[in-house]
Amino acid sequence: MDTGTAPTMINARVARELGLETKAGPMIALGNLAAAQTAVLPELVLGPIRAFSLPVQVQDLTAWERKLEIPIAGIIGMDVLARASFSLVYDKRELQFGAVNEGGIPVSLDAQSGLPVVVGKVEGRAMRLLVDTGTDRVVLFGGNPKTIAGLALQNTTFEGFGVTGAMVSVRLFYAPDIELGGRHFSVAKGYVVPGDIASGLDGLLGVRALSFRAIGYDQSRAVMYLR
Repeated sequence: MDTGTAPTMINARVARELGLETKAGPMIALGNLAAAQTAVLPELVLGPIRAFSLPVQVQDLTAWERKLEIPIAGIIGMDVLARASFSLVYDKRELQFGAVNEGGIPVSLDAQSGLPVVVGKVEGRAMRLLVDTGTDRVVLFGGNPKTIAGLALQNTTFEGFGVTGAMVSVRLFYAPDIELGGRHFSVAKGYVVPGDIASGLDGLLGVRALSFRAIGYDQSRAVMYLR
């Protein structure tokens, strides 16, 4: 599952096994537009959620299967998860469905993408960050010079950014002050990746990057809480 993904993705291997008919379509990954394949999944069941005729993207997730050493049928995104209230509790390693209280830092879903976007500040700069359970890092998109202006950057490469898990040239930075919901956090190591600003996002906020222990999503209010 990945709160930073929509639509849901199906592994190309599984799509072939299910006999899904695919066609070409675009996707946005790390702020960049990329080619993808799309299909319609007849049915998907997750706890109390039942989705029928679900539009999905089809991607080769082999690199992630090798990295995590488990078979991956797909990545369930917010287009499915947002159909019910749920909590993700990291200490218990559990996805729980049911009522959610309002404790924590509230994050609204973006009206256009349907994804949780928190408005905060990184080193005093206002930024829109996608709350992403698919990463444990703070990642900024370098396409907008104003986003990274004044940050001390170090060039390096890193494996595992994006759906393919490919090597990507990135720059490292240290952010001693990240403000979210009136609270202040710091991160010893953040990442700047190449990317444009067409998505209207300045970067990704990995839930575990700032030591949040759980998230809760209230389906009736369309609000996610960082705890």
